[in-house]
Amino acid sequence: MIGTVQGIFDACHRQGIPCVLIRPKLLRAPDLYTGDFDLLVPPKQLHAFLKAVQTVCSVKKINFMVYRYKKNKTVLKLFHPDQKDTVDFDVWTELDIRWSQLSRTAFLPWKELQSVLREEAGQWFLEDDFAALYYLSHLGSKHKDPDNNEVKNRLHYYRHLEGVTDQTRMLLEQVSNDLASSVEMANRRLFEMKLVHSSWRHKASQEWFRWRAKRASCGGVMAILGPDGSGKTTVSELLRERLGNARYFRFKRVYRKSLLYKALYAFAGERKLDADGQRLEKNQFDDLNATKLFWFGLMPGWWMAFRARIGNKVLVDRYYQDLLITGSRFKGRPLALVPGARRKLHYVPTSSLMVQLDAPTEVIRSRKDELSSEAIDGFRRLYFELMLETRSPVLVYLNTGQSLDQTKQFIENSNL
Repeated sequence: MIGTVQGIFDACHRQGIPCVLIRPKLLRAPDLYTGDFDLLVPPKQLHAFLKAVQTVCSVKKINFMVYRYKKNKTVLKLFHPDQKDTVDFDVWTELDIRWSQLSRTAFLPWKELQSVLREEAGQWFLEDDFAALYYLSHLGSKHKDPDNNEVKNRLHYYRHLEGVTDQTRMLLEQVSNDLASSVEMANRRLFEMKLVHSSWRHKASQEWFRWRAKRASCGGVMAILGPDGSGKTTVSELLRERLGNARYFRFKRVYRKSLLYKALYAFAGERKLDADGQRLEKNQFDDLNATKLFWFGLMPGWWMAFRARIGNKVLVDRYYQDLLITGSRFKGRPLALVPGARRKLHYVPTSSLMVQLDAPTEVIRSRKDELSSEAIDGFRRLYFELMLETRSPVLVYLNTGQSLDQTKQFIENSNL
């Protein structure tokens, strides 16, 4: 796991993604599995950071989960191969600040925080004095116990940083005797740096995001994505066993049962021929008409989601992402997104959980030799990109190249 975490940081460095460590965290066992990594990344590069995580984890065969219940905070959990221990990340796109002298809408935006960042050997850090002051502010807002061993270790760490001023060092030393006074002075110093912004519009957008995520989590649709041979049927059965009353639903039914689809296939499908003069298979016909089928399947999909919300949960093998990726059913044709794919995702029912199944390319082809290696690699990338564009509050990356027992253990320990 140390190699995986370091690999993520290295990938971010190569791609020019600032990945700022807010508080110190040792990259060694067992420290790796206690507490979490607090990271700060630019809002516009959050998806790029998560794509880097997926790229590294796909090589290392590591499962992970992404929780998106707050607009400014994404929780990331990497699962050890034994599926018991996790490495946790809190990924922030801005910093919170809580002080009685400030409005409840106050925050520290990325564009202001850039002035207090430094880079060393490819890693990003907060400037020493700012980091120490912000940690004192954090102690107050989270009501931390100054006698806690972790708190003591971090206070010791900040006191011995070269860039910490004498005034800040004195505040760090008096925490155990007068925490409230140290926190008050730290917040005042932070405010004087003129980094704090306040906006009711910004606060409202955060509350709206949180409400929407909470509402989506109460929905009953659980979508499972993955190319043929990734293990959708097996994982669906395991999830049904765990959930008990969940029902299984084949996504193709949302459009193939439509009268519009039947009419389209009757007038065009039977007469469609491929380059060799052979009649197209139904999957090939669907690939050619993916955009039309997307719109055909919207109303039945919303009806399915409504029934799942008021009744039993529904496990769906595939989802609308499969109608936004074309080219997989034809040899030599590269995979591509249909025009406006990301925008179209805003119209689909939001699933409470979205699972991407993956495995090494050679493993998938050994199960079902229907896709080329290039197509499998394309699905691996495009599925995850489209998952990030949805509003699903929980995203799961599950590598089924592991043993069946490991997959079962992951499903049990992750509380899917």
